[in-house]
Amino acid sequence: MRPEHTVTRRGFLKGAGALGLGALLPKGLHAAAINPASVRFNQSVMEQNNAQTILVYLHGGASELAGNLTNFDAIIQQSENPYPTGHFTRTQHDFWAEAGGEALERMLANGDMNLYRTCYRTVDGSRDHGRCSTQAQCGRLDMTVGLATTLASVMAYNNALTFDRNEIKSLLPFVTLDSNSKFYLNDAGVSLGEYYRPVSLNAAQNPYSRWGTMESRILNEETGETVSDYLDKLAQRFNPDGAFKSFLTKRKILDEYIRHIESIEAPEGVTYPDSAFGRTIKDAVTIMLDNPYTKMVSLGTGGLGNWDDHSNAINRYPARMRDLTAGIEAAVEHIKSAGKTNINIVVLSEFGRNVNYNAASGWDHGNNQNIYWFGGWDYFARQGIVGKTELSGSGSRLYTRPTADSYQFQIFSVAATLYKLYGIENPEDLTDGNAPIQGIFS
Repeated sequence: MRPEHTVTRRGFLKGAGALGLGALLPKGLHAAAINPASVRFNQSVMEQNNAQTILVYLHGGASELAGNLTNFDAIIQQSENPYPTGHFTRTQHDFWAEAGGEALERMLANGDMNLYRTCYRTVDGSRDHGRCSTQAQCGRLDMTVGLATTLASVMAYNNALTFDRNEIKSLLPFVTLDSNSKFYLNDAGVSLGEYYRPVSLNAAQNPYSRWGTMESRILNEETGETVSDYLDKLAQRFNPDGAFKSFLTKRKILDEYIRHIESIEAPEGVTYPDSAFGRTIKDAVTIMLDNPYTKMVSLGTGGLGNWDDHSNAINRYPARMRDLTAGIEAAVEHIKSAGKTNINIVVLSEFGRNVNYNAASGWDHGNNQNIYWFGGWDYFARQGIVGKTELSGSGSRLYTRPTADSYQFQIFSVAATLYKLYGIENPEDLTDGNAPIQGIFS
């Protein structure tokens, strides 16, 4: 296996707040909006579900069309500019075949996917990238604390997790592979225990590895001590107790763990796309399967480009969606081949897009988006496709919206669903009154 197909030695961990190796998050008192003492937390529900979640965020606001062509006949009639012909084949369930629709059909048929077509933004009146993206990842209108940080704070307050300094895997409950992630935002200074802070992984560097002669040069033939080992001794002798010394204490074991992850290949028959996203989603699944202590891994879609398709959409969006759906399908098969039924993958964005084909051959910001939820067989119902849309508006503001008789929800219900999954019994109190997605739990 080529190195780029693994979690590489050059870059598994960037920073290590979760390990007391330098805080990624500022410390302080809990913000009034997130008071863990007011959260009803049920440890037995968390343990029974034993959930692990991979959060896939599509930065830029992804169009719904890959997963919803039900209104396409009306769309092409009312669009200000004509859609190009020969690019749109509708599958059995109105997925866009050229944009990953066949993979979606297979996952739907196998009972591996729920698709919610009516995540319809009606609050705040904003379709600004920064504002909506932060709100989507915080799970509420208040843009100070990410949903993963909120969950971590509740777990920390309730001592929900057990940590063992001699078992490095137990020290990695929250991980992010996305340097732009707001799921772990902590502008309110929420206080977390030492091991509840996220570990940020980055393919560019591994701060725990020492290269060249430091690792290979032997100073003591009898003991096998290397230059690197000697530096570790000096670090313990001369550094005061604290985060930096803790970092150096765990350096070697973390490096060994990274090399262990690097050695794990996908099973025979599971083929990830040979792309940046394919490698990233494989890394996420590998971590989850190797480490049952990890509760959440977040990632973006680096290498696929941004989903802000104002222009040239037909030349860019379908290929990007094919890569996304192929990566997710491989991830689902990887998880199933390991016999795991407790892992779920959720795909979301900040908002949807209008369906008018603008003068630049693209789509402008809109209200309606798809939420794709894969796996989670132990605790999620097999709902299939939920929600129906109709065409509304005119001119440049031509968009889909839920039909009058259709279930609809705000993006904040994604956070509410995750909170309930992990044992929070009053998730609405953390999501501006938004309930978990209706009917998702079995």
